[in-house]
Parts: sequence; C-alpha cells; structure tokens
Amino acid sequence: MKTLLNVAGWAMFLFGMLAAVSFVLASSFVMLDPVVQEFLVAYGFQICMAAVILALFLGRVEERLPSEIFEVGRDALFQFFVGWVFLSISIFMLVFRDSWTSEVPLVWAAILLVAVTLLVVSRLMWKSAYPAKVSGSSS
Repeated sequence: MKTLLNVAGWAMFLFGMLAAVSFVLASSFVMLDPVVQEFLVAYGFQICMAAVILALFLGRVEERLPSEIFEVGRDALFQFFVGWVFLSISIFMLVFRDSWTSEVPLVWAAILLVAVTLLVVSRLMWKSAYPAKVSGSSS
C-alpha cells in the first residue's frame, strides 16, 4: 500500500512537471510536437489517476486505508497535489496556446517559479507541523 501510494504520487508529480515544462519550452525555445504535449496532459493524467485508484482500492481491500493514507501516505498525497497543480496549469496553457504572445511564456515561467517556491515552503512547514510518527513508541 505504501509503495503504491508513493508510486502514484511520484507519477503524478513527474507527469505534471513534464507537461508544464514542455509547454514553457515549446513556446520559448524548442517547438515540441503538439501530440507529445497532449499525451503528457491527457494520458499522463489518466495513468496517474488509474494508479491512485488502484492504490486506494488495494488499501480498501487490506482495510488499512484510513490510517495509512494519512500517516504513511502523506508524502505521496503531497506529490499528487503538486502534480495536480502543474497539470492544471498545463491544461490552461493548452486551451489558450493559440492566443499566446511572446511575453506569455515568461509570465508562465514566473508563475511556475512562484508556485514551486510556495509548494516547497508549504512542504517544509507541513513537515515541521506534522512530524512523522516513530513506530514502537507508546504515549
């Protein structure tokens, strides 16, 4: 269960990052094939959702979902959230890519930089507010 949640979280994170970066690169430096961009957004999202659903289903079968998803799977859920943010930005960029001007890629690059900074800071605050539980200790 823990492994599946981590794989799902990292998969969503990586697909989200790839999708967002591909749009910035395609509009600024390198023209990527639109099919590649659409694959990263559409199929990447579907693959990640399937991985998450599988992880949640197996957790329900094992009847350990409530405790593991909030104690063990916090890293995976955070990575999933980060990937979701990047995929949302990428979908927005896909919809409006025909109306881009030369300044738009720089604006999106700045937005991505701010988003990454905020997510890293919130991650550090989350870790300090909710430290991992040590197994074997009793209260």
